Amino acid sequence: MSDIGFEFDILIKGERTQAFDVFTAANPDWQYRYGKNGGFLAEPPQLIADKPDASSFLAVHVDAYAAQLSALRALGHGHGVRIAVYFDSATTTDLSLGLKPSTMALVSAFGYEVEFCLYPSTEHADN
Repeated sequence: MSDIGFEFDILIKGERTQAFDVFTAANPDWQYRYGKNGGFLAEPPQLIADKPDASSFLAVHVDAYAAQLSALRALGHGHGVRIAVYFDSATTTDLSLGLKPSTMALVSAFGYEVEFCLYPSTEHADN
């Protein structure tokens, strides 16, 4: 599992409004991007989980950013949490994210969907 890394992002569909600008001003340590056709991506500071699996990583972020998740829920529509999973395809033979139903339920309780994006490393000559 040491060859696996994660990234936590929040995705919201909808047009940019003043409410988004208020949120960004209140959370200056986050990174933000707006889509060309609407949509909002918020990336909070990435935290380190006590275990190297997706379930622990997701839970620590949801717990730490619960207030922000609640505030963003009132904005836009189509709320989602995206977990990017980076792994070394040359050394990772058994990819297990360690997901638990309780973790998925925690995210759902906030009204968010969860999506996972897998990014295998392509920096190896044998790929």
